[in-house]
Amino acid sequence: MILNELSQALREEVINHNCSRLMANVPFFKNCDENFMNSLLSKLKFHVCQSANVIYHKGAIGRYMLFIEKGIMVSEGDNISKKLTDGDFIGEMSILTDKVREATVTATTPCRFYTISKDDFNETLELYPKMNEHFERIVAERQEELQDS
Repeated sequence: MILNELSQALREEVINHNCSRLMANVPFFKNCDENFMNSLLSKLKFHVCQSANVIYHKGAIGRYMLFIEKGIMVSEGDNISKKLTDGDFIGEMSILTDKVREATVTATTPCRFYTISKDDFNETLELYPKMNEHFERIVAERQEELQDS
């Protein structure tokens, strides 16, 4: 099924069904307002890629967060290589900060995944200003973890 050929309402229903479980497992979104989450779900974009496709390069400006529905990707940074698979997510700090990507991510199998852009995330955050505190706390915790390591 090609999502882009569906009506807007049906496309949103399919994405909500497919992604609500994906996003519910992301600690980043734990304890978030349900309406905020529904708004984010409606902005997710579906992607398909082939094996060996580079998803993004180390040093690139982070413009989106990615949720893997099916497939395997590898994240390779400074002396670190991490396998990413069904249900994994990457790029959460890219939508919260202005940091560049710290790794190159490449698909090692055909993959299906969803993205939320930094612009769409921030637009949604403007509608739910109480969520700002939640994400500011996450950024502070992550920065503290990085300083301790």
